[in-house]
Amino acid sequence: MTDSPSPASMPSSWQSVLFLIFSSLGVLLGLGGAAVLAFLGLLALTAGETAGVQQATGAMSLAAAALLVAVVCLPGVVHSYRTWRGRPQPMRALGRWLPALTLGMLLWPLLITVYSALEKVAVAWLLLPPLLLVGALVPLLWFLHLGAHGLALEWESDWWGTISTSLVVTMPLILIVEVGLFVILGLVAMAWIAARPDLAQQLRELLSTLETVDPRVLEAYFQDLFAQPGVITLTLLLVAGAIPLIEELLKPLALWTFVGRRITPAQGFLLGVLSGACFALLENLSALSGIAGMGSLPTLIGRLGTGLLHMTTTGLIGWALAAAWQGGSPWRVVGAYLLAVALHGLWNTFGLLLGIGTLFPLPESTASPLAHLSNFAPIILGLLGVLNLIFITAANRYLRRSATPSTTSVSPLKG
Repeated sequence: MTDSPSPASMPSSWQSVLFLIFSSLGVLLGLGGAAVLAFLGLLALTAGETAGVQQATGAMSLAAAALLVAVVCLPGVVHSYRTWRGRPQPMRALGRWLPALTLGMLLWPLLITVYSALEKVAVAWLLLPPLLLVGALVPLLWFLHLGAHGLALEWESDWWGTISTSLVVTMPLILIVEVGLFVILGLVAMAWIAARPDLAQQLRELLSTLETVDPRVLEAYFQDLFAQPGVITLTLLLVAGAIPLIEELLKPLALWTFVGRRITPAQGFLLGVLSGACFALLENLSALSGIAGMGSLPTLIGRLGTGLLHMTTTGLIGWALAAAWQGGSPWRVVGAYLLAVALHGLWNTFGLLLGIGTLFPLPESTASPLAHLSNFAPIILGLLGVLNLIFITAANRYLRRSATPSTTSVSPLKG
């Protein structure tokens, strides 16, 4: 007979209550948000214009995302309550769904082809949201099961509670911090522009004619803007510096509820990959919903690598945190964090250069190093995606070999 889990591995009452609160909030906020967004989408349809249909498609896509949050948080309510009442349900090792998800990835190109074909139909507001959910979910679930295959947490409440915490607490907190940063930078920029009357006048003229301006004129304006010394540098410092520092610090927030549980490095990695997947899911759905029905296929494809990146970096930090809690060096956590920030910053750098180089070609005379780098951005991003995929699969194999049987097999305990 297999040994029972040690007392240190048992969920504490405060963690169970916390997970129960977060899961319940996720269900309530998800259902409420879905209802409000669906109403706004139907209201936009009454306009009967192309813009109204596009707004309805975006609102319905967000409503579908909110409904998904409610559905995913519901098991957290059940399992957290069972654990709080002293009847936790052991968790089985992951991997049963990997063959089905692999088949889903093979069919994924067909799915996104259908999605692209339906973007301009009259009932796109009804057909696209479910396809968008499936298109965003399948790759993330496949990556998750590749990184988590054969691994497990002790209890189902650990798994679902981490999901609820990541969706309900982590993502909104990161959004608040990043919006606060943008507000501060916006105020600084306004003060800087106010001190330069000629630049302020140009900006007012641009804003006053923004709705009717020739796209070629607007493109030329932004091309001149990005050609200014320091503009791209400051943008890179924000996108590839500040944002990775914030996100990699806060994405593993759910793991800190396991302090004192002495989780294994394999479980820390699993929790990190799961937290990164939850963050990526909401980030991807938010980005895609904003352009649903307006040629969002390139973004849907591009978000594949971003989702994998978030899972890789957070899994790396989760691994280091668990090792440190078991007596390892805390400097390993610092090293993992800095490595995660570097990987995230590198991804954002070339993602930004690709976007700028595509929309506003950089004049080589004024930004030659960055202009040349933007030409290699697709190759660099592809290589980074492959390296991230290799890392999570290699880490999974290593951790499965080093994990104890109790962390990779079904527990015999019954609730």
